[in-house]
Amino acid sequence: MAGRRRAEIGLGERLALNRVGTFEWDLPEGTFELDAAGLAVYDIEPDEYDGRPESLLSRVAPEEGARLGAAVMSEIHAGRSSFGAYFRVRRRDGREQWTHMRGRVLRDEHGTPRSVVGIVRDADADRVQLAMTTPVQLAGWQRMTTVLQGTADALSRAMTVADVTAVLTGEGGLELFGADGLVLGLVKGDALQLVAVAGESTSELEELKLHRIDESLPLAEAVFTQRPRFV
Repeated sequence: MAGRRRAEIGLGERLALNRVGTFEWDLPEGTFELDAAGLAVYDIEPDEYDGRPESLLSRVAPEEGARLGAAVMSEIHAGRSSFGAYFRVRRRDGREQWTHMRGRVLRDEHGTPRSVVGIVRDADADRVQLAMTTPVQLAGWQRMTTVLQGTADALSRAMTVADVTAVLTGEGGLELFGADGLVLGLVKGDALQLVAVAGESTSELEELKLHRIDESLPLAEAVFTQRPRFV
């Protein structure tokens, strides 16, 4: 019975149960489509929304909407492939709800941004968590977010192994991760081939250019389990 019940819960319902909705923003047309869960995040009924971003101003203050729109468009014009932003939604009962949007920019063959698809969610729990976070922890999280954003943007344009290698081990690659050294390897059959080694701290790994994958290597666990291994 439990197994059948889990199978009945689709992706949309799972998102809705966690107060997460989806959207599609058509940039040339200027329309902003929200699914039912997304409308619920804004506390708007389906028959109250006509698909125009301006109609969301009934729940988002004009100055907040202008700030959000400017921030998103700045990220798009800067060539970013994704973005995230927090903003406030005022619900029917007058309560302000902290809300988070995460979007992915889709471009045509000429690189022109055509649409943005993503999620919008009730982020009040984030505010509670951040209120309990120390400034040092918050600074660390913000730095990690910046690193992940920059890496994701760079890798989204990588088409070949050489491109990936250039992003991760080229100029500025170590600084991107805040790392002293970085190793990039490929698995071929039961052998591990190191294709790039960067940083003085990894110079001794050059001898592992071709190494049979066995349990003597800490990263063998990552290969076998497809999960990160930290040492």
